[in-house]
Amino acid sequence: MGLQVNQPEIRVAIGGVPVFGIISADVERVAFFAADRFSVTFSVDASGQTFSFFSGAGKQLATIDVALQEFGYVELLTGQIDNVYSDLLENKVTVSGRDLSAQLIDTEIAETFANQTSSQIATLICGRHQLTPNVTAEAPHQTALSDVANAVNAAAPIISTAGASLPAKSASQVASGLTAIQALVAFLKTVF
Repeated sequence: MGLQVNQPEIRVAIGGVPVFGIISADVERVAFFAADRFSVTFSVDASGQTFSFFSGAGKQLATIDVALQEFGYVELLTGQIDNVYSDLLENKVTVSGRDLSAQLIDTEIAETFANQTSSQIATLICGRHQLTPNVTAEAPHQTALSDVANAVNAAAPIISTAGASLPAKSASQVASGLTAIQALVAFLKTVF
């Protein structure tokens, strides 16, 4: 008798629409230093969709859920689709992209933040991306970037611990938010 292996089940939705016919799926977690990445290849015949559905999928949200036989589905990643590759001869489509922190990473800011503290700047930028900042307001004369970096670094373990006790979807959003805030700190270092 051989060793029994549990085969994970994967389901994918693009723009909220379930898509079947998954040939392969890859997810790369990068430990909060950049956006996590994903790539999913579908058989167009088995997907229940057409090439035109996939070609219009750019910048839509894709959700990848995974389950083992004895456990229910949990969200592995939600992210925006950056690329769609259609192989007409093989009748396959590959969509790839990054998690939601990509929206903050891709943002270019061409403005100055005169007379604002670092916590005000962090709050402003996070608000533009529907993120909740975890910063402490400081007196106007305390504008050092190290204050923001210290606040984010101190909050990271707390956010990760809190996220672990939430439902899978909320925990994923907490992780994406933490990634985005850490990307914000990296961005602010280039500004100051």
